[in-house]
This record gives sequence, C-alpha cells and structure tokens, in this order.
Amino acid sequence: MVYYPESFPKNGDPETSTLRVKRVNAMLDSIIDPGERHQREIFNVEKQILERDKPKIWNVWKSGNMERVLEVDFQKFVVAVTENTNQDLSTITTFTFYATVEHLKEKYKK
Repeated sequence: MVYYPESFPKNGDPETSTLRVKRVNAMLDSIIDPGERHQREIFNVEKQILERDKPKIWNVWKSGNMERVLEVDFQKFVVAVTENTNQDLSTITTFTFYATVEHLKEKYKK
C-alpha cells in the first residue's frame, strides 16, 4: 500500500495512523474479495481505533465524531490515489480505482 501522510491528521499518533491504514486496506480487500473474513477484520480494526481514541461526540454533524473522521479519512485516501495517478475522480470506475490500488500495492510493497 502506498501511504499518504497528508491523508491523516498532522501530529497524529503513529499507532492510530497505522490502524487507519489497516482499516483502509481491509475495506479495499473486502471489495476486491468479498467475504466474512474481511468484515471481521474491518470490525476489529475499527474497534481498536475507537478504543485508542474514544469519541466524546456522537452527533455526526459535529466535528470530532469518530465515524465522520473515519469516513473523511477514507475519502481523502481516494482523492490521494486519483491525484497521484492522474485519474479523474468524477469519472473513475470502482473497478479501475481498486485495480489501481492493487497495482500500487504491488509496485510499492513497502
């Protein structure tokens, strides 16, 4: 996976950032290879994230809501992938996006 530091909060906890990367990878894997195993992995990683950074605000319309933070982080990841591959976010297909992610994972195995 290609890691884009700008996709995560500045001065963020490195362990939490690592968990967020694991979450994104699990989400991508669940789309490429649907199955219960990936859903359990996503659940476990999200649980770890929430345990590390317990949200105090549950209203999705207020800043600091963990669900909103996770979803926004994923969208930032999508934008980073399309920007760094010169693909148009408004016209890219789901298949092309995930094929691109797989290509980047293979190309940059670190």
